[in-house]
Amino acid sequence: MFEGLLQPTHLILILAITLLVFGPKRLGEVGSGLGRGIREFKRNLADDPAPHPEAADRPRPAGVAGDDGPPGHAGTGGAGGM
Repeated sequence: MFEGLLQPTHLILILAITLLVFGPKRLGEVGSGLGRGIREFKRNLADDPAPHPEAADRPRPAGVAGDDGPPGHAGTGGAGGM
């Protein structure tokens, strides 16, 4: 479905339309803001501590994904896998 989506001619057309909409000065500001946001996102991912160990010890309510439940239940609310 999306096989030839990002061909070079498509990317050039997208860039040309973006340049027309935003203009050269505004496009530079948008690009630098986007780069700054990506850098901050990566930095926050690297600084993010590991998941809390007590979260794994907490019991999950019935019907939550990963619940083994009774056979044929499969978290469907008692529909028996329908």
